[in-house]
Amino acid sequence: SQEQAELQQLKKYEQNNPPKINMPLLAAEENENLFGARLMRSSTLLATSSPERKQPVFVLIYGQSITGSKSFTDNIREYLENHKLLTDGAMGTYFDSIEKENYICSEEANITNPALVREIHRSYVKNGAQLLRSNTFLANEGTFLSLTQAKAEAFENITLKQLIIAGYQLAKETAQEVYQEEYPIFAAADIGPILEERDSEEADILQQYYEICDSFLEAGADIFVLET
Repeated sequence: SQEQAELQQLKKYEQNNPPKINMPLLAAEENENLFGARLMRSSTLLATSSPERKQPVFVLIYGQSITGSKSFTDNIREYLENHKLLTDGAMGTYFDSIEKENYICSEEANITNPALVREIHRSYVKNGAQLLRSNTFLANEGTFLSLTQAKAEAFENITLKQLIIAGYQLAKETAQEVYQEEYPIFAAADIGPILEERDSEEADILQQYYEICDSFLEAGADIFVLET
């Protein structure tokens, strides 16, 4: 069957790509699509915390190995010790294939069409994904400015923080709806790159990242994915 063939493909991949150090590596293979989701090897995740909140979080950094202290949220830590974790695929790409005409970006739908975002999360779960990344890859000041200018009526009373929190809550609520102890589903706060302009100041960009992270922490996020 197709499922057996995909499992064999996963086994072959693991045999051909053994860990190079004693701890597992995060490995996102761009060309592998198993169960419709991106393949990731069992991962060791860097634990960081906000000094003010003393709140431990996971950080997954695509394309890099990670070292650091081990102070993790119990459920995902325990799961990763003995299991592989399949993430979802790209939210924006999937979103555009369904509904592109009336949207500037998929993040817009966190406010204007949350049902569609939720349905995409559910679709990824149905295809085997266990880590749902929030629909917030482009949730930054530049994108939000474009939204407020082009969709002034819809975003007149909406802040960037609200857009981010709404995106995380959709992923979290979907994960909670379908969570099973034997096949758990996790939600992650997804942070994409902030594009630098000619007049960009490093301090301003860093401040944006602080504000984005603070929004996720306020929403209760404890797993973070940083994407380039």
